[in-house]
This record gives sequence, structure tokens and C-alpha cells, in this order.
Amino acid sequence: MKDTCSELESTLLALLALHPGASGYDLHRVLNLSTGYLLSASFSQIYPALKKLHDAGLVTYEEEPIENRPAKKLYSLTDEGREALSRWLTEPMKESLDFRPFVLKMAFAPLMDDATVAEHLKRELAMRKQIEEQFAASEKHADFYSFLDTSAVDIEKIDYAWPMVNIGLHSLQCQWIAWLESWLETLSK
Repeated sequence: MKDTCSELESTLLALLALHPGASGYDLHRVLNLSTGYLLSASFSQIYPALKKLHDAGLVTYEEEPIENRPAKKLYSLTDEGREALSRWLTEPMKESLDFRPFVLKMAFAPLMDDATVAEHLKRELAMRKQIEEQFAASEKHADFYSFLDTSAVDIEKIDYAWPMVNIGLHSLQCQWIAWLESWLETLSK
């Protein structure tokens, strides 16, 4: 198997660390109840991902017989699976405006040591502060109208909409920064 697992495969490894002996059906249910708002996956995605993880030696399973139906597979991590999960949990996330990959990984902070959690939080906080600084600088110098075909757009709507969008983005960024700082402060206690 490749050196890194897909986002779904890594998430399944993390879920199995928290729920050893889960079936594919159980994992689908837990995924939807826990991190489904960050990563959704259908049965037709989960079962092939579990097969790949099994073929790669990252998970194993025991079959539980069910009358008049195929046996239920109850999955658990192998030592190699725990190592792959550890790599995913500790590797820095790629910088992105999209918050979802960061929150998805941090949903599994209980599987990380405090130092790893703090490093992830500090990197994300530094990136978000840099984005906020760039946003503030560009907002002051932006010439929003230079690229518009003023005959094709309603300038009054732009005069209203763009400042509102910018206010919303600025507000979200500030809340994100405050949330990260709060988590770091809580972690340091």
C-alpha cells in the first residue's frame, strides 16, 4: 500500500482505534454520528476502503456468523495499522483555507498526546493569523471595481454584497483564531 492512507482510510483507522471490533455497518453509523459533517462516506465507499486496509495489513477482522446471512466482519487495527494511524495523527496538515481537514483530524485529538495537539493548534493558529493579516492588508488596498464590466453588473448590489461578504469572512477568521487560542490555553492548564 502507498505510504499514506486516504482521508477516509485514515478516519476509519482512527474510528477503529476508538471502536475496536466494529463492523463496516457500525463504522458507517459512528462516522455519521461523529465526524459525518466533516467526512461523509456511503457503504459503497467504506467497505472497499476496509478491504484496502485489510489487504495492506493495517486491519484484521474476525467473522461473526449470522444465521441465513453472510458472516459479519468485526475489524481491529494491526500493529501496522496503529503505526499508520500514528503517522496520520502526527503529520502536519497542509495549509488550506478549508477548515474541514483540520477539524476532522482534531476530532481524534483524544488519540494524540498533548504535545502533538499543541503543535497542530499552533501551526493552524499561525496560518490563520497570517491569513487575517493578508485579508486586512488587501481589504485596505483593494480596487474591487477595476476588473468589473460595469455595464454587466449592478454596482449598488456589489457595493452592498462585497462588504457584507468581507465582514462575514473577517468575523469567521477572528472566531476561528479565538477558538484556537482558547483550545491552546485550555491545553496548557
